[in-house]
Amino acid sequence: MPMESVPSWNGELDSFEEYRAQVTFYVDGTERNKRSLCGPRLAGRLSGRAAAAVRGKRPGWLTDMDGGYRLLSYLYGKLCREPLPDLGRHM
Repeated sequence: MPMESVPSWNGELDSFEEYRAQVTFYVDGTERNKRSLCGPRLAGRLSGRAAAAVRGKRPGWLTDMDGGYRLLSYLYGKLCREPLPDLGRHM
């Protein structure tokens, strides 16, 4: 599969929903017996804040059938969720 067809993302919040849609089409459009490659390929196309978010993760954490979706979930939790306020400072 040419790398140009693998979706990329730079970690900008305003483009996450578009990235999520592209990843879904990419994974769902990949033959089942090759889906274990989707997660590593997607991770390899990250840049900026998104690439920094996955730096240091253990090797192989995305190498299975659900790796592409696991990456989406991880990026959403790491970069897109609103941080909880530090309640300790207000007590």
